[in-house]
Amino acid sequence: MSILFTSLSAMFKRMNGLWIGLSIGLIMCAACYYKGWQDHAAYDQQLLALQQVQLDTLKRIAASEVKEVQTVYVDRIRTIQTQGHTIIKKVPLYVTKHHDTQCTVPPEFIRLWNAANRGDVTSLSDAPR
Repeated sequence: MSILFTSLSAMFKRMNGLWIGLSIGLIMCAACYYKGWQDHAAYDQQLLALQQVQLDTLKRIAASEVKEVQTVYVDRIRTIQTQGHTIIKKVPLYVTKHHDTQCTVPPEFIRLWNAANRGDVTSLSDAPR
């Protein structure tokens, strides 16, 4: 019987050392996790403070720049029409009569083009596909 008690006590001593080692390891892991969580929370606070400073700076810059609103009408139509007339005048320089006669347009395209300009939807739906 004494042999049984000595073997059991030796087994409990070995297991007790194992449990102590596991407990210390678990405590170390928990401590490292908590330290990382604290560092990350501090980093988040610093990042939030930096973003708040940037936001305040951008608001101040935006408030200083938007002080005057332009309410004057700018006539741009005249400029576009003038440039359009200039382009139309230069077309005969680049597209000669010879080139113009060589360009053939399919009759289906002409029919669709004319129907689209008239706003005739039924002619467009009959188009070949």
